[in-house]
Amino acid sequence: FAYVTVGSSHTMTLTLANVGAQAATVNGLDEPAAPFHVVSSPQWPLVLAPGAATTVGVRFSPQTVGAATAPVGVRLAATTVQISLAGEGIAAPTASASLYLPVIKR
Repeated sequence: FAYVTVGSSHTMTLTLANVGAQAATVNGLDEPAAPFHVVSSPQWPLVLAPGAATTVGVRFSPQTVGAATAPVGVRLAATTVQISLAGEGIAAPTASASLYLPVIKR
């Protein structure tokens, strides 16, 4: 996710692809810990044919400044595969202005 301003959010698409030679059944996802959230996913269970893929929307909404990581678990028929999510919350930029007035001597 790279850098996201604290108090805002960014959504990315996670692609789950079956690169094997046989169909794979995905039974669901284990929700990652905050500040990450699954915001869209297909209906589970889902059978992915060889070469097929599906997408999952994941949102990062940092509430504090600093790095954040969390795994999202992809539950398959025989095991759960962990995918690491990472992002960094950054402070909102501050605006400043300076006013320079000319000095007029008489």
